[in-house]
Amino acid sequence: MNPQFYPFKELQIIGCREVPAKPFLPRILTPIFRHIGGSVFLPPYETIDGSFICNPVTISEEEFNDLCRQERVSRITAREPRPNNQLYLGTDGSFCYEHRSRVADAMLSYHREHRTRAEAAIRSSDFEKAIVHASIARSANPVDVDLLLLKAAALKRLGRHDDAAVCRTFVGSRRNDAAYESGVSDWLRQSGMGAVRSKINGMATVPGEGSRVSQLEVLAA
Repeated sequence: MNPQFYPFKELQIIGCREVPAKPFLPRILTPIFRHIGGSVFLPPYETIDGSFICNPVTISEEEFNDLCRQERVSRITAREPRPNNQLYLGTDGSFCYEHRSRVADAMLSYHREHRTRAEAAIRSSDFEKAIVHASIARSANPVDVDLLLLKAAALKRLGRHDDAAVCRTFVGSRRNDAAYESGVSDWLRQSGMGAVRSKINGMATVPGEGSRVSQLEVLAA
């Protein structure tokens, strides 16, 4: 079977494969295209020279609408594809389409902001917020392994030891067992500061109380 190539000039971006849910985790999304002939192109496909897609999965627009109703894909405002642009999700749930250099800047900004918030939250013993902000920060910068150590410590403070163990799985070989445990212990020590301050003020924080954070927030990075 011969490869099927479709130039960007014949396409519109009308959706993405991902279906975001709160908390909105900033990340690069996979576009869904509509061809001028009326077909809809789903991944997997190859992008060639930033100007063509090759061998997409082809469905009708009616089938695409059905997938949207079933919340298996997302519909977005139609826009023209451009070379070197990327579709991504903002932390407010917005779908953004910009040059890859601006996308990189946005991800860097999200990472810095939410890592700072995660660190402040765990030090003040707000463990639920620490988990959420660490998830957002690591989604923007998946190579920041230290955020998984912070999350593991926050989860342990909440008594969620099984979820904390998931963080070890995601760290993998990037930290040996000793380095991982040392890093988690360091965040556990820092997380105790807020409880000490609260106790002094007569308002000690009791680790383990509060609502559960969804498994998505634990696993997504």
